[in-house]
Amino acid sequence: MVLPVKAVTGLGGFIDAIRQVFTVYGGHVAADGTATLSGAGSLLGHLAAIMFILTVLSSGVTWIMGSDRALAVSGYDGAAPRFLGVISSRFGTPVRVNILSGLVSTVVLVLAHELTHGSAAKLFGAVLGLAVSTTLVSYLGIFPALAVLRRKAPDVPRPYKAPLPRTISVVLTALILFASVQLVAPGLGDHWFGSAYAPDGWSHAERWKYLLTEAVPLLGFMLLGVLFWALGRPTRASLAAKK
Repeated sequence: MVLPVKAVTGLGGFIDAIRQVFTVYGGHVAADGTATLSGAGSLLGHLAAIMFILTVLSSGVTWIMGSDRALAVSGYDGAAPRFLGVISSRFGTPVRVNILSGLVSTVVLVLAHELTHGSAAKLFGAVLGLAVSTTLVSYLGIFPALAVLRRKAPDVPRPYKAPLPRTISVVLTALILFASVQLVAPGLGDHWFGSAYAPDGWSHAERWKYLLTEAVPLLGFMLLGVLFWALGRPTRASLAAKK
């Protein structure tokens, strides 16, 4: 509502809107739409920027806390190497998985930076696209589970039951598959990577490079998941023997 549609971007649109709104306290908006803050407007702008950074940081920390603990529990249950299934008695956190997450995120960040030649818009788009892709791809196994579990274990008590489980599973899985493909190859099937689909900072000529920045790490994560499952086999066998 604040910015023209063409000025709204995934990288800086929110901050640009804040800057333009705070010009009412000090500053001005040029004819080309560029906002410049001064006086109280500049002070409020700096405070808003600090709060924005803290918000993004807290969101990222919360996300990594949940995913790291989930991986640690997977290691304990046999869906990942048992070495990762450890919660530190001193810190109460999965330190080993925390370190692994730091290493993986660093590698992804460095690769994205090198492939995009340090462009902030490209880096943001590539990393955000990859993060969203990994989340979406996980649902390709979750949504079909609704129909499968209802068929294989129909008598298990459940708090609620969704109607038409097979229909729901098929429709949602198809939608997630479509969305996953479009995240990796925007516009595929309709002027792939044309001007209407190109992520911020990317051009049509760079569509194959963008595809590699998304598809290669995504494939690597999938293979890593299969490897983790294989390495967790001794743990699963041990748990089965105890039963």
